[in-house]
Amino acid sequence: MTDVRARRRGGRDGPPWDSCTSRAGAPPGRTRSSAYDDPAVAAAVARLGAESAGRVRMRRILRTVVPARHDLARSPGPALPELVERLARERVRAATG
Repeated sequence: MTDVRARRRGGRDGPPWDSCTSRAGAPPGRTRSSAYDDPAVAAAVARLGAESAGRVRMRRILRTVVPARHDLARSPGPALPELVERLARERVRAATG
């Protein structure tokens, strides 16, 4: 069984988004997984995932939160987690109707 399959089945410890992360398309010198290590991203993904309760796939949440984090890169540090969550929430709502 590959690592991805093991993670999907809960065979390995780690964040719930491990099974849908990919390094493809990452900017030079960075990997996509580095964005997932950001506490603002982790907190926003956890809260939005809990709010969606199965209505929105985790993959859509991730594909919304990570770009929101990058868009807010110059925002003040203490406000960042809340700003990331708010922006991602609005983008998820807009995408899902």
